[in-house]
Amino acid sequence: MTISPRLLVLSACVALGACSTQPRTYLLPESSIAAANADQTIDKGEDLIEQGNDQIERGEDLLKQARRLEKEGEQLIKQGKQTRAGGKALIKQGEQQARSVDLLEEAEDKRRRGEALRRESGG
Repeated sequence: MTISPRLLVLSACVALGACSTQPRTYLLPESSIAAANADQTIDKGEDLIEQGNDQIERGEDLLKQARRLEKEGEQLIKQGKQTRAGGKALIKQGEQQARSVDLLEEAEDKRRRGEALRRESGG
């Protein structure tokens, strides 16, 4: 049976009284505990500041995006108004053309009636 070097050293230390198998507990002075707590609090605070800065950056990015989208929306509204105005102009033009066609048809009917009357009257 072989003994591990670690067990051998531990056995020698115990035999000589240089070390104990029980873990030692050290009492820290209150100032050391307070300092450790303060360090932890500072670390947490720094983390929160960093998170806050990240959120501010994200918020600024979202604000830029919202402004860009607002400008795009305004441009689309302008285009829509122009398209609507163009559509109204086309409707008016179509109505005028329809009136012209009606007038042409009416004139053609009058011409035919006039020719028919001339034929009937012997002219």
